[in-house]
Amino acid sequence: MRLIPKCFTQGVTVSTSASLSDYPASTWTLTLVLVQADDQRTITATADGDDYLVEIEPTDSADYQVGTYSYQAFVTDGTDRYMVQDGTVEVLPDYATASSGLDTRTQIEITIDAIEAQLAGNATGTQKRWKYRDREIEQYAPAELIEILNYLRLELRRQKRRSGSNRIQASFR
Repeated sequence: MRLIPKCFTQGVTVSTSASLSDYPASTWTLTLVLVQADDQRTITATADGDDYLVEIEPTDSADYQVGTYSYQAFVTDGTDRYMVQDGTVEVLPDYATASSGLDTRTQIEITIDAIEAQLAGNATGTQKRWKYRDREIEQYAPAELIEILNYLRLELRRQKRRSGSNRIQASFR
């Protein structure tokens, strides 16, 4: 059971309920810490009996940056502190508030495009400065970029398979 959805859209209410039988909400406090390169958020769950309610108000979710956040969830009783979950959550743009020219590519797709442009010798300044694992694309040797590119293409295929976005359904009569 995930303590936060795999993805949510900026400006919407995010709400999940969770039960952690070893750490009932009546005696433990659940906190989630979400981090991105230049952003950090802390969410403290509220108790609902022995269960937890994890909520982000729409005004708060609107302030999250689009992209992937890594998170860790901790419980504490004032003395002990345990990590109970970690993972990632993708924040999607709110089209209703987006300006024109919204880039709807995923982080992986943007990185693949930047690497391909760098290898082709026509990367823009933004693409050259795009970071992969804390290094700018232009700082990698071509052989490293090819290796990263192959890995990211594989990962993108996996993600699309999981989301079902590459399925074509047909009906013959």
